[in-house]
Amino acid sequence: MLYVVKDGKVIHSDKIVVGLLRYATPVFSADMQSIVFNPEWTVPPTIVRENLLPNLRGGGWFGGGSMLSEHGLKVKYNGRIVDAGSVNWSSVNMANIAFVQAPGPTNVLGKLKFVYPNKHMVYMHDTIKRGLFKPTMRAEGHNCIRMEKPSQLAEILLAEDKGWDTKKVQDLLDKGYDSAVNLDHPIPVHTTYFTAVADADGKVTSFADVYALDSKLAPIVAGKAVASAAYRRRQCGHADGFWCRRQGRSRRRKTWRGRSKDCSEISAPALHERAHPSDHGGLSVFRKLSLPLPCRRCSRAPKPLSPSRPAATSPA
Repeated sequence: MLYVVKDGKVIHSDKIVVGLLRYATPVFSADMQSIVFNPEWTVPPTIVRENLLPNLRGGGWFGGGSMLSEHGLKVKYNGRIVDAGSVNWSSVNMANIAFVQAPGPTNVLGKLKFVYPNKHMVYMHDTIKRGLFKPTMRAEGHNCIRMEKPSQLAEILLAEDKGWDTKKVQDLLDKGYDSAVNLDHPIPVHTTYFTAVADADGKVTSFADVYALDSKLAPIVAGKAVASAAYRRRQCGHADGFWCRRQGRSRRRKTWRGRSKDCSEISAPALHERAHPSDHGGLSVFRKLSLPLPCRRCSRAPKPLSPSRPAATSPA
């Protein structure tokens, strides 16, 4: 679910669709900076790598070009539109290539995109697949968040930020063409993951554990000590969250593309403190999704610490 919080009170909620487990929507916080009306869609690298490129390299114009035509995709080379048939897909430097879909009734982003720049390249947007919101558990496709009523969110945010009325928003929805409206006051967007939520009256509502994290989160909720990221790394032996290689007693630290990371970017208590809307005041967009955990490959949960080891305090 998506919640808009103002002065500690929820003023709007909406159904959302998150990514499948394979393309899990990440946990992070970022500031929303703009809203795009009738956006152009640039195909993300994962879809290019897994779907488009194999067809283009394997099927030539008949196999790959037909896929581009079917979805209304144009090819850009260094920002310039080129004929897909003129590109040697076996040798071209894909860093110079982009696939774009023009705004329109078949555009996968629908009529609105909410941009809050982040390293995950995740944003919220409308969708032309309205049936996605009917199931109780809504996980489909890749990791960007799809919204059931994006126009209502746009009206609320632009009324708060710029004093716009509904008519002005509707005019842009009707006439805008990849039109970006920059917010005067960036709005914090927080992504979290809860499978049980208590309302103001204490009534608890449970949700599907789409990313199968409950068993790993349970020790934290129960009040057990949580190891620091450095101590978790010493336990599982993995400097990053991508590679997992253990042979016998050997515990070798691995890096991914030269980058060394802790298994978890932030401890659970710190995440809860940072993500709580009341910490920011004013208007916030608060999304309940997922919680960072230990190494993504080995999924080794932190072991209980001895009294001499420092531990983070579990959330109340």
